[in-house]
Amino acid sequence: MPALTPSKRKRLILIAVVSIVLIWVLYSARRAVFPFIVGLLLGYIILPLVNFLDRNMVVALRSPKLSRAIAIVIVYLIAILIISVIVAFLIPLLSDQLQNFEYRMPYLISQAGKLLRRWLDEYQSSIPIDVELPIDLEKVVSDNLTRLSTELGRTVQEGVRQTITVITTTISFVLGIILIPIWLFYVLLDEYKARRSVLGMIPRAHRPDARNIYLIVDNVLGSYLRGQLLLGVSIGAMSMIALVIIGVEPALLLSIIAGLMEMLPWIGPIIALVIASFVALIQAPIKALWTVVAFLIIQQLESNILAPQIAGNAVRLHPALVMFVIIIGNEIAGIWGMLLIVPLTAVLRDVIRYLLLRFADVEVSPDEALAQVQGWKKEEILELQAEISLDFKEG
Repeated sequence: MPALTPSKRKRLILIAVVSIVLIWVLYSARRAVFPFIVGLLLGYIILPLVNFLDRNMVVALRSPKLSRAIAIVIVYLIAILIISVIVAFLIPLLSDQLQNFEYRMPYLISQAGKLLRRWLDEYQSSIPIDVELPIDLEKVVSDNLTRLSTELGRTVQEGVRQTITVITTTISFVLGIILIPIWLFYVLLDEYKARRSVLGMIPRAHRPDARNIYLIVDNVLGSYLRGQLLLGVSIGAMSMIALVIIGVEPALLLSIIAGLMEMLPWIGPIIALVIASFVALIQAPIKALWTVVAFLIIQQLESNILAPQIAGNAVRLHPALVMFVIIIGNEIAGIWGMLLIVPLTAVLRDVIRYLLLRFADVEVSPDEALAQVQGWKKEEILELQAEISLDFKEG
């Protein structure tokens, strides 16, 4: 890689300063910017479908602007259709299940208390008569059950109230939600121009590296985000079928939770298992047992069959490291930090490995460094580079 001249060093410093200022501005306006970040993530997820439709548009509609605009409209119509189906069928069903579950909650909590007291009686009967317990276990269990039900209800009510307050009082957030489809349309329409603009700020000698770093980021983020979305839908569907067969209510809500928790690698499925088994336990112990068995089978299918086929091995992070970075992500940015910290960590790892190879004492070419980092063959690299050749021309 060519050495940095004084002029290039000054340009690099300027870019760094501008980047820092831009990050500070975005962070200061994070509430207003948040919907647009969500829009960018959605756009990134649907971009391959838009590009596919654009490339395969009928000849009569082929033109630089028209074909792409039609492709975006088609994707929008597909999204509207999916949302309409969800609103028409799933929302009423979910509402009915929640109302029924809320109506039965006092009875289920009472049954759970009776179950725990029965276990406590069996435990006490197994203790010799001459042994005195230092505490009244039955009173402790009863008090904790009462406190748990009270705190749980209060927490749910407070969470709903806070959510409604934030949504209704943040005008910029509401405006962002309204503007996202229109804004995203123009982003997708001129996406290739944005790439060329970014490329134009990079010295020509470094454009091969910029192209390869783009491929690394696109591979990791694309595989992870789209893969986790498909995995979430798959896990939710399988969980729904299992819970309906077992007879656990509300099956739809628990399956949605299982699908959403799939977005958190390793930790998420465990949380979904605990929630579902606890809800099943207060309905019937045998249901809890079958729920645990069903969720463990689903998790095995996910980790051994679905994940390798859908998400591939783009992330390749050790489970211990995943758990560690998720905690860090939660501390930095809450739930969104937990969701995004894993792919960002994988991206950072691969980019650093690529740059270390490029800055090594023994010079490694851009394509050789990319092949070593991603494990791609030369033919695969050439094919990927050809797909973005219009955006990343070297000279």
